[in-house]
Amino acid sequence: MADLPRAYVSHRLPGRIRLRVPERRGDTGFFEAIRERLAGAANIAAVTIAPATGSILILGTGADRLTEIVGETGLLALVEPPAETTPRTGDGSRGTVIERVRQNMDAMDQWLAGTTGSRDSFRSLVYIGLIGAGFYQLARGNVFGPATTLFWRAGELIDIWRERDARMRSANGAGADQLESLG
Repeated sequence: MADLPRAYVSHRLPGRIRLRVPERRGDTGFFEAIRERLAGAANIAAVTIAPATGSILILGTGADRLTEIVGETGLLALVEPPAETTPRTGDGSRGTVIERVRQNMDAMDQWLAGTTGSRDSFRSLVYIGLIGAGFYQLARGNVFGPATTLFWRAGELIDIWRERDARMRSANGAGADQLESLG
């Protein structure tokens, strides 16, 4: 089993799993052999391979059973996903990519606020950028496509930020004087 290529489950839904085999990326013959071996197995409806990315998508019934079937082929050694596929959250635990993006955006906001002395500096830049891009599209005559969408998204950002601030204030028990400072 030590000689077998290592594969890990990168995504799982009921009736669907995606495996990654990074060490065999680009090996079309290997992935074709996997597809042929799995195609006739019970519980498997379809197998899609992507040798260029080292990916195998398996559709069928019973996600747990699908994983067992892959192990029974004797072509792969199923292992835990590498740590770098699940980024860490602020508390050091593993989290989703969206959580990681949020953390990075918050860090950028704090850095910009410290650099410029304005609490809403990152928000202001994003908002002004969207409004500016909307006016640019208006000037080009793109009123009902890009310009409208950009203005709409700028308005949505304000609502998102208000909701987020309200959640943060309620979680932190902020008083009325703190509400004013958050603007």
